[in-house]
Amino acid sequence: MRQRRSWFAGALPVLLAALPVMADTPVTTNVRLRGPEQSRSVRQALLRAAQRISRPECARILSDFRDAEGRPLQANLDALGFDVSDYMLNRIFFYDGDERRGACRFPATLAATAPGSRVIHVCSRFVEYRRKHPEWTEAVLIHEALHTLGLGENPPSSAHITNRVLKHCR
Repeated sequence: MRQRRSWFAGALPVLLAALPVMADTPVTTNVRLRGPEQSRSVRQALLRAAQRISRPECARILSDFRDAEGRPLQANLDALGFDVSDYMLNRIFFYDGDERRGACRFPATLAATAPGSRVIHVCSRFVEYRRKHPEWTEAVLIHEALHTLGLGENPPSSAHITNRVLKHCR
């Protein structure tokens, strides 16, 4: 009696061989916001910010700033084994910020994180700022990405960090 093979049995070796390749396929972004408009706005800004920071003149900012131990942020990124745009798009997570607590309670804050954290909390006002000042919101995301690589604040001030990003990443 002849055994019938299902299509799945024949496809299984092909599927198993493809798993390592599929695992290395980058996710578009790790934007995990609840609102679709805010998610779209942050995703667009993030894609543009990643394009900006992949340019050498902009990426130089990773060597300009240092973490609390005095290491250049570029060294911290190198230790992780990612290029900067891949790091921003696939290794940082973006979640809703709390407008009542945390940094989002301050009117001038668009996003916030803590040094070394890979989570950035995005404030709801980000969408409005994105419409009026897209370059500024992209600089804010780069600014926050610098914090995820270990950059502290005060010193340098938040304004100083963002202004340096704007200067290097136009």
